[in-house]
Amino acid sequence: MSFEVPADEADYRLVWEFYRDDQDGEIPPAAVSTEVVLDATFTSAGVSADAPVALPVSVVRYTPELGLDSALPGGHPVGIPVTVAGSAANGGHQSLAVSYSTDGGATWAPAPIVGGEAQVTNPAAGGSVYLRAEVTDAQGNTMTQTIIDAYLTS
Repeated sequence: MSFEVPADEADYRLVWEFYRDDQDGEIPPAAVSTEVVLDATFTSAGVSADAPVALPVSVVRYTPELGLDSALPGGHPVGIPVTVAGSAANGGHQSLAVSYSTDGGATWAPAPIVGGEAQVTNPAAGGSVYLRAEVTDAQGNTMTQTIIDAYLTS
């Protein structure tokens, strides 16, 4: 993706929504990560046409050890490995907060990060977990990333 910005420095907001459904019949419907929303704010200015610059945006990756059914055991606390990529990677963030929802996003609970893992208490079997990360990098750029049905519980 590329786009031009004015030569003067300004603040921008980028909202990216990704849906995993079978609207066009080309991909099988997904049971997990059915929707991902990234909402980022950043400061940028125009650059030379010959020198594209990466946006100062971050993303968060979760790498839980899911079963073949895309699930973790229900009713148990788990640690979900969290990695920050982009402008806030490699310790370049001022803040990182993860929260989770087990009721379809109606309420959110903090998921403290301990040893690089977000601490989540899974709902009973048959549920799903939404994950949300909020990151601010060292330059004050922000990102909120929400994953709907990040994983299931069994």
